[in-house]
Amino acid sequence: MSRKEDECNPLSSGSWDRNILHRDVRAPDDYVSKYVGHRAEVLGLKWSYDDRELASGGDDDMLFIWSANSTRPILRYSEHSAAGVYTRRHFSST
Repeated sequence: MSRKEDECNPLSSGSWDRNILHRDVRAPDDYVSKYVGHRAEVLGLKWSYDDRELASGGDDDMLFIWSANSTRPILRYSEHSAAGVYTRRHFSST
């Protein structure tokens, strides 16, 4: 999971169902937006420092970069193995 710091405070999560869901914990809806693109479990998520892009890595060895303003990926990297591990390690703030 990854939390984006903005006015609606969404909580982003990826899972075994291959989707990335953005939730506003104050809203009654299940989610406020959804990213679809991975062909296997989403393993890692990280918002950029300026909260404009989200990086996601999956068990499909794909690394996607998503714009906060669109539900389609702006970049796709398919020549990477262990993309989920890469996302967690290299986009981590710790």
